[in-house]
Parts: sequence; C-alpha cells; structure tokens
Amino acid sequence: MSDHERYLEAINLFEELNRHGIKPNTITLSTVTKTIIGLNDIDRAKQFYKQFIIDSSEHNIVVMNSIIKMFSKCGDIDTARMVFEQMKKRDKITWGMIIDAMAEHGKGTDCIKYFNEMIKSGILPDLFSVGSLLNGLSHTGLVDEALAIYHSLESKFHIKPTTNHAICVVDLLGRNGKLKEAEEWIEKNLTNPDTITFKTLLS
Repeated sequence: MSDHERYLEAINLFEELNRHGIKPNTITLSTVTKTIIGLNDIDRAKQFYKQFIIDSSEHNIVVMNSIIKMFSKCGDIDTARMVFEQMKKRDKITWGMIIDAMAEHGKGTDCIKYFNEMIKSGILPDLFSVGSLLNGLSHTGLVDEALAIYHSLESKFHIKPTTNHAICVVDLLGRNGKLKEAEEWIEKNLTNPDTITFKTLLS
C-alpha cells in the first residue's frame, strides 16, 4: 500500500467515526491534520477546520497548533496566520508553529514580528522557535537581524546556541554572498565543524 493510499484510508476511517457520532479525541484530530499534510490537500484541510470549529465548543490548543502547521504545510499561509490570530489562548508551541510557518514561506520580517510578540506576551523562546526564526531569516537576507539574535541568545534568553543554530547562520551568510564571513564564522563559532556545515557553505 502506498503512502497516499494509507493517508486516504486514515481519512476514510475518521469520516466513518463522524458518521457514527463518535467524537474523536485530541490524538485522533492531530493525526488527521498530519494525514492531510501527507495528502497535501488544501480542500480537505479547509473542510476539516470548518468541521472542527462547528463541533468543538472549546477549541483544543493542541489541535489548533496542529491546524496552523497543517495549513502552512498545505501552502495556505494566510489561513495559518488567520487561525493563529483568532486563538484566544496560545502556548509556546503555538508561537513556535507560527514562526516556523512564516519561516517556511520565506517571511523573515513576520518571523521577527511574531518572535517579538511572543516575548512581549511573557513566553520566552526555546530551541525550536529560535531555530525557526534563524531559518526564516536565512531565506530572506536579514543578516544583521539574524546575527544580533544569535549573539543575544545566551545573554538575553539563557539559551546556549546549538550546532544547528550556527549552521543556520552559515547558511544565511552563504546565501547572501558573504562566503568569507561564513568561513570566519565557522572558525570562530564551531570547534569541530562537520560535513554538513561545509556542505551548507558550498550549497
């Protein structure tokens, strides 16, 4: 059975549960969003979201986070943003999801916007949201902003940058024609640069 057939089978099972009036739990609903991502079916994504809003008196934050990711992965960043903006409650994962969604669609300025809003709301960044932010900046040429954030991680947020964060900066510098700066960055910030680091620089 192909992946596509498995995804369709999962969707059919979910629809069968609905027909029998069986209310799906959080795990089932989140799994359906992953299935829709696998199918890359924006129409099903919209149908699922519409039905979820109708059926749910309380909009489960775990499922809503999955829905943000679902719309982003299916190519509809505007609806992903709309879902986020309409959420009354947001947790660290919610913020990480919207920053990651913006990064995925090359919206570096929006990455910074949501990153700053997250901090203002009282939620500190974690490794995931920082990685998503740096990745988003990498694809939109915001070199100075990315470097400033990277250098403030330990002093401002008590986050020790990982190798992946450093590689994001290497990618950022390389993408923007700053190969010499990227080489100097590797020498200064990575004690044991691996093959991936050099592939990032050369790509």
